[in-house]
Amino acid sequence: MKRIYLLMTLLVALTVSAYAQRTANLRPLQLAGTTTSNETYITTGQKFLADAGGNSKYYFIYGIVNAGPDSMMPGDTIMIKTAVGTNLMFRFNVGDRLLSNDTIFVFPVDGSGNQTSTTLTPGTAITSSQTNTNYSWCDSVYAKKGSANTTITDNQTDNRKCTTVEVTFWVTGINTVTGQEDGFIVFPNPASNNLNVKFDFGAGVNTSIQMRDLTGKVVLNRNMGMMYGNQQFSLDISQLSKGLYTAEMTYGDQKLVSKISVQ
Repeated sequence: MKRIYLLMTLLVALTVSAYAQRTANLRPLQLAGTTTSNETYITTGQKFLADAGGNSKYYFIYGIVNAGPDSMMPGDTIMIKTAVGTNLMFRFNVGDRLLSNDTIFVFPVDGSGNQTSTTLTPGTAITSSQTNTNYSWCDSVYAKKGSANTTITDNQTDNRKCTTVEVTFWVTGINTVTGQEDGFIVFPNPASNNLNVKFDFGAGVNTSIQMRDLTGKVVLNRNMGMMYGNQQFSLDISQLSKGLYTAEMTYGDQKLVSKISVQ
């Protein structure tokens, strides 16, 4: 009788353990970059550009820290609500764990498993450039559900992270043309020391060309004066840092824009 009693006690203990409630405190980390190789942690005051020329693509990585006390286990799911409107989900499969004080990193992927970029867009239509220097960039993570025989509760102590950044929605104008439309040719691309511009100016117009970095800052400004007919000229870009830029050429009341990579 004593032996049966002990066996029953053991079975009850195992049952309670299998259905035990676990608790995790998930904390988000925010990383962004213009390529898949230069993502860094988003910092206060960091500048982001969203423009009419389509040069506002960024790659985002979302880190999740499990501050514990319990581990994320197979069957658990982490939901990520991002500042750019994308919701991500990470499900722990057999063999997956996120132990207390460990970190995992998640990023959006396409159908082939490659990391995808996100284009920043304003919430409403704008007709002129505007900069929000106090944009609250908020991402949050939380545990959605547990496995069949045990549940995980996110205590949500600090599962939301907000960083004050600067976002510029840059509108170049109604007459903006992007790429090589209207015969606006900029080459080579990528470029390193010199950038060539080729265009047919027709009867003659006052022309200027600027280059901007991804924050919208003008890094090169050249007044070409009156330009006639089919012309080709070169710009010295040897002093520019590696990265993405836009080349803007204004001729008369028209403006043409092309994205340039400097290497």
